[in-house]
Amino acid sequence: LLDGQVLNQTSRLEIQLLENSLSTNKLETQLLHQSTEISKLHDKNRLLEQKMQELESGHHEELATLQEERSSLQQMVARQNSVITELQTHLDQATGNNSILLSQQQQLTDTVNSLLNLCSKDRGSGVVPNSNLAFKQSDSSHEERKYRDCSEIFQAGFNNSGVYTIHINTQETKKVYCNMEAAGGGWSVIQRRKDGTMDFQRTWKEYKMVRRTGWDILTAFF
Repeated sequence: LLDGQVLNQTSRLEIQLLENSLSTNKLETQLLHQSTEISKLHDKNRLLEQKMQELESGHHEELATLQEERSSLQQMVARQNSVITELQTHLDQATGNNSILLSQQQQLTDTVNSLLNLCSKDRGSGVVPNSNLAFKQSDSSHEERKYRDCSEIFQAGFNNSGVYTIHINTQETKKVYCNMEAAGGGWSVIQRRKDGTMDFQRTWKEYKMVRRTGWDILTAFF
């Protein structure tokens, strides 16, 4: 009886040992499988780290490129601002010069209009601004005839009032204004005032200055 119990107990122990062995083999198989999976995960992790490094390197390069472009754009903006400031300065100067030119143009226009009005008044009064009328050539000799005063010029047939040249003597000539209409004609005018537009309250120096500037006072008022 005792031997039977021992055998039974031994059989149970062998069965348990076999079961434990099977369980151990199963665990070893699972452990091996898990080790394989861990190895695969490590490989994937290395690949991911490598890709991350590549991406970071690429991002650093892109970031450096963007920073260079930003710096270049900032320099261009600074240059453009400088050019704009310079152009604004030139524009202000041109505007000022334009205002000055417009003012000068207006003054010149007013002066020209005054001269045109003065010439129109002189033409209306019968002035012939051509001193060549003071000469009359002979049809036979074609020589220039000399007149001593406006009376001789009038008697020679010149009946238009204007500026003529008279010969005071054989060497001296002078331009005078001859009135060929008033009181029979042939008068040498020494004072000519018409509508009060000319200011005669001047010094002798101012009158000489008028002569020096080339203004033909004989065709105006004197």
